[in-house]
Amino acid sequence: MVYLIVGENGYGTARELALIVKAAKLEPEYVDTSTLTVAQLADIVRAQVLFASQRLIICRGLSENKLVWDKLAEWIGEVGDDTTLVCVEPRPDKRTKAYKIISKQARVIEATQLTDRDWRQAESWLDEYAHSHNVKLSRSQLRDMVQRAHVPDSRPGRQLIDQQILARAVEALSALPDVDDEAIAAVMPQSSEGTIFDILQYALTGERDKVNALLSQLRQQTDAQAVMPSILSQWVQLVEVTLVGEHAAQELGIHPYVAQKLGGLARSVRRDAMNRITELGAQLDADMKRSYIEPWDAVDRFVLALMIGE
Repeated sequence: MVYLIVGENGYGTARELALIVKAAKLEPEYVDTSTLTVAQLADIVRAQVLFASQRLIICRGLSENKLVWDKLAEWIGEVGDDTTLVCVEPRPDKRTKAYKIISKQARVIEATQLTDRDWRQAESWLDEYAHSHNVKLSRSQLRDMVQRAHVPDSRPGRQLIDQQILARAVEALSALPDVDDEAIAAVMPQSSEGTIFDILQYALTGERDKVNALLSQLRQQTDAQAVMPSILSQWVQLVEVTLVGEHAAQELGIHPYVAQKLGGLARSVRRDAMNRITELGAQLDADMKRSYIEPWDAVDRFVLALMIGE
C-alpha cells in the first residue's frame, strides 16, 4: 500500500501520519530521502521481510530526489502487501509524469494549508477541536483565535492560518478552570498580522509616531521577509473591499469583521492614490524577491507611500 500526503499543512500532515501509524499498529521506519539510492528503494519496494511480517516506511520530500522519485513511479506497482509506504510531499511538481503515475496508484491525501479566506472552515474546525478537549469557546473567541493564528504567506493578498498554533492553544486552555479572553491572549499572543494592521491603519491616518514605534517593534521580533508580504496581503484586501464593497468582499472569503475594519480605512484613501500605491507595492515585492532592494527598505518605502498617500 502506498500513501501520498500532499500539501504544506503541517498540522494536517501530522494528523494523517498519526492515523496511518495507529491503523498499521507498526513502528514506522523513517527514510533519509536526500541520500536514498535506487538500490535502497529497490530494497524497500521489492525485498522480502525476514524478521517481521510487515513494514511501515515514511519518506519525506522524495520528489526532490528526482532519480529515485522517477524510479518509484516505475516500480510502484511492485510494492508488496507486507509494505506500507508513505510519501509526504509538501510541494511536489504535479506536472511531472512521475507524479501523475504515483498519484494514480497511491492513496492521495490532501493536506492543504488553510488561508484567511477559509476562515469559516477554520472556525468550524477549531470549534470541534475545542469541544473534543472540553473547551467551550464563544463565536467571538473563535474569531479572535483564528485571527491570532494568521501567519504570513509568500504570495501577496493572502495569509495562512496555522492550525498547529490553534491546536496547541486549545490544549493549553484545556488545563485551565475557566477560559476567558485574557486566558486566550495569554496562550496566543497577538500575531504580527495584528501589528501590521495597526501599522496600515496608523499610516493611512497619518499617525507617524505610532507607525515608527510599531515598525521598531517588528524589527526586533520579525523577519522583514515576512513583513512585506503581510503588509501587501492586507493592502490587497483593502483594495478588494474598496472595489466590491464590504458585503461582496465577504463572498470573496474575507471575514466580515476584517471587511468592516478595512472598509472604514478604505474610505480614507483616494482612488488614484490607491492605484499608485498598489503599483508601488507590486514593484517593491518583485524587487525584493530579485534582491534588488533590502526587505526593510521595501517596507519603509511602502509605509511612507501609505502615509503621504502616493
